[in-house]
Amino acid sequence: MRKVAAVAAATVVVLAVALHGIGVLGTVAGRATVGDPAGYAPSAEKVLVVSIPRLTWEDVETAVLETCAVSNEPACIWAEGLADIGATNSLRAIGPYTSLSEGYVTLGAGNRATIPSTAVRLATQGIDGSFTALAYPDVVADAESKLYGAEPGSLGQALHDAGMTTAVVSSSADALLALMDRSGHVDGGQIDVTDDAMAAETAITYLASHEAVLVEMPALDSVESHDPHDPLRQTAVLATLRAAYRVIAAAPPEVLLLVVTPAPPRDKGQLGVFALQGATTSPSDPEGTRPPGSVFQSPTTRRAGYVTLTDVAPTILSRLGIDRPSAMNGTPAVATDQTATVGDMADIDRLSRYRDSLVGPISVVYVVLQVFAALVAMWA
Repeated sequence: MRKVAAVAAATVVVLAVALHGIGVLGTVAGRATVGDPAGYAPSAEKVLVVSIPRLTWEDVETAVLETCAVSNEPACIWAEGLADIGATNSLRAIGPYTSLSEGYVTLGAGNRATIPSTAVRLATQGIDGSFTALAYPDVVADAESKLYGAEPGSLGQALHDAGMTTAVVSSSADALLALMDRSGHVDGGQIDVTDDAMAAETAITYLASHEAVLVEMPALDSVESHDPHDPLRQTAVLATLRAAYRVIAAAPPEVLLLVVTPAPPRDKGQLGVFALQGATTSPSDPEGTRPPGSVFQSPTTRRAGYVTLTDVAPTILSRLGIDRPSAMNGTPAVATDQTATVGDMADIDRLSRYRDSLVGPISVVYVVLQVFAALVAMWA
């Protein structure tokens, strides 16, 4: 009898641990009604991607609650409303940590991809101002060695096939990997811009002559501290948000606008930021850029407030009315009927990291208890 009780007790413990793990997984936002508010059908003529490496929703939350608390400047008001036009962005490519270059390759492929450490992270510039990423052959070879079916350069190639030109404004050649085509080619841009304000002004210039522009805000990437309350990080976040708003506010109404985190802080697999504004409105519209209740999700995640980095390229192509290449396994982000604050998005990020911290210990305990229960059952 005692043997049976021991087996039962072991089984109850195993089930409790398993259910606890399921509970942690289920604490984030639930499913929502999926729709696409008026004005957000494929109607964009151009696209602007504002890339902010290392930005998290906790950074935005801190900026809104602390740095911007006594300010009514337009950039602060815009940042406060980002959650209601956004989602958390899962940044993992293949490994447990996604580097900035891997983030850009994954974004451009619409599929999980990496970059080998031996790849040359430079670019050549043609007399016409175009760039060719020298890492392209190595990136393609690396993708072919994996089993994900990724084809780096799929986004840029689809844009080129549709007759659109591309430009990248960034601090290094890494960002070219996001908009390059399947020959590693980007039509124009500038890859030595290390100041956020200058990046914004330069991007506005290229947006007038190119249909697809990616601008990288590099300031936050150079901040060593990952603490959102660190004064140096707060200063960098506010400067970055101001620059991002500057270029977004200057974009014409026909431009699709995205804010994307391509890589998390260096030592953390945090969720990033995703926000999308339609092509038929602008941040200066008195009626607002989106109707209330339009937090995003993707068919990949099927959860309101969650998209993945692989969903960015399909979202862009969908909004431009361009067919998605078969090599892209990401899916277009769509609006839901839910609303959110930056605090809500930051909470999702914190819960996600809490869940990740428990996966290892729970898995070990679960396996050990399963083995123990099996041994007890055999002995009984």
